[in-house]
Amino acid sequence: MDDVQARRWSEPGGITGLVQLLEEHGPAIEYDLIKLGLRLRLLGSEALSWRDLLVIVQHSERGSALQTSLRPDDAQWGMSEHLLAVVADAVIAGNWMQSRDGQKNRNRPKPIPRPGVVPESKKFGGKAESMDTIRDWLGWDVPPQKSRRARDARGRFIKTT
Repeated sequence: MDDVQARRWSEPGGITGLVQLLEEHGPAIEYDLIKLGLRLRLLGSEALSWRDLLVIVQHSERGSALQTSLRPDDAQWGMSEHLLAVVADAVIAGNWMQSRDGQKNRNRPKPIPRPGVVPESKKFGGKAESMDTIRDWLGWDVPPQKSRRARDARGRFIKTT
């Protein structure tokens, strides 16, 4: 549950937020209540107060019907699933590196798609720019270089007259 929704349900007048949530995700909330042995028709009685419903909604677990309804892409992936995908990607990349394709840096494997993450397909590059163009673009002032003394093939200074 994101911060905006949590604040909406926890501020004074939270019943209004709960009513709106019930209108948008009523069947999911009703299913979660049935799993807890409650019924939505009991709302407003001692068996299920508005405060009880607020607490149930605020603390609904990942994978619950409400969380799945709120975030269909993210609801089924928790920390374990994300870590497992990272490990699988590392194993696949390691196997690729040992292959002929990996040694020639071609046919790189794509990572396992994560819910809610849009893969980047934009490629950067183009023609090379000169260092002067880059310095101008960055706004760098380059101090003049000091004249260097001539050296021989071994790196020793050569006397000039």
